[in-house]
Amino acid sequence: VDLSRGVCVIPPEVRKGRRKAGVYHLPPELAADLAAIKDPARELVFPWPMSDASYWKHWDRILKNAGLPTGRKFKTHCLRVTHASWRKRLGDDPTKSLMHSDPATTARHYLDKRFEPPPKPLPDPRRGEGWGESDSAA
Repeated sequence: VDLSRGVCVIPPEVRKGRRKAGVYHLPPELAADLAAIKDPARELVFPWPMSDASYWKHWDRILKNAGLPTGRKFKTHCLRVTHASWRKRLGDDPTKSLMHSDPATTARHYLDKRFEPPPKPLPDPRRGEGWGESDSAA
């Protein structure tokens, strides 16, 4: 993490796929917040002294206490789906944001269809909507 530049780089060997680094640009506010808690020096900003299984068990408890569903799709995957769906809704490129190489992967697994605007209604010919003279049937 380079807080002065506001960049966080995740090496490929710890990412899914293990092929490319994740480069994340941090908002200035987040970089400032992280700088404020960097002391005392430690290996991890938020160390977790328990096992990975315990981590997921605790996450489940937080979700249950909040009245939210549990299960693998409601943990970090759910956060990525929310991020991608909002990126698309705001006009950004969710595929680029998630660092996917194929937009079909993003669309299939990471976009919440409930965020998509409903289709526009078809024209109502009874009210003379939609068809010009050249489009009308004989």
